[in-house]
Formats: sequence, C-alpha cells, structure tokens
Amino acid sequence: MAIGKKIKEATDEILKYVGGESNIISFDSCMTRVRFILKDNSKVNKTKLEKLKGVMGVVQSDKQAQVIVGPGIAAKIAERMKQDTKIYKRDMPEFKGKDKVKAKVKKKYNEPITHVFKRIAGKFKPHKKK
Repeated sequence: MAIGKKIKEATDEILKYVGGESNIISFDSCMTRVRFILKDNSKVNKTKLEKLKGVMGVVQSDKQAQVIVGPGIAAKIAERMKQDTKIYKRDMPEFKGKDKVKAKVKKKYNEPITHVFKRIAGKFKPHKKK
C-alpha cells in the first residue's frame, strides 16, 4: 500500500474517533502529535484511537486531544486533514514571530566577539590538502 493511501486511511480513522469533523474546532501538529481543540471531549473514542495502526498513544485534557503518531507522520496527517476538510489549522505557537527570532539570532551571531571565536575555532579545523 502506498504511503499516501496509508496517511489518508489514518487521517480518516483519526477524524472519526475524535468525534468527526463537526467536533473539531481546530488542530495543529508538532513533531510527533496531531493536536485537536474539540467542542466535546466526551465524543473521543480513546480506546479505538489507541488501537489504530501507527497510533502510539492518546492524551486528553479539558477540550484537547493529542494523538501521538510519531516523527514525520503527524505533519503528514495534519496536511492531509487540511486538504480534505474545512477545519481551521492553527499555526504552531512556536513558529509565530519567526522573522523576529531569525533577526535576533542573526544579530547575536554578528556581534564582534562571535567573530573572534569563529577565528579561533577556524584554527582548529582540518584544512583540505591542495
């Protein structure tokens, strides 16, 4: 079975067992999990979710459910949900303001002391023979 088909099937099953598309307010993903904000957490069938092939666990709290599917898979499932549904996909809070963070890091690594350390470290790097 092709990976695309496996992701589609996993996505469909996960959607079903978190209470269906109508029960989901929004979702996002991190490295290993697909995270949902739900209207009604009692509609989640944790037992069936945990039995799905590829699901490593389910964490519930208040109106949230997190389905643990492993590295790389969470992003694929979230992307598939985004394509197949009209559910709002939240941006990861970790990535908000990324341009400001990049600018700050760039500035930090362009400070004069950084150049001194780079020169010193460069002395210890092996040089290619010509």
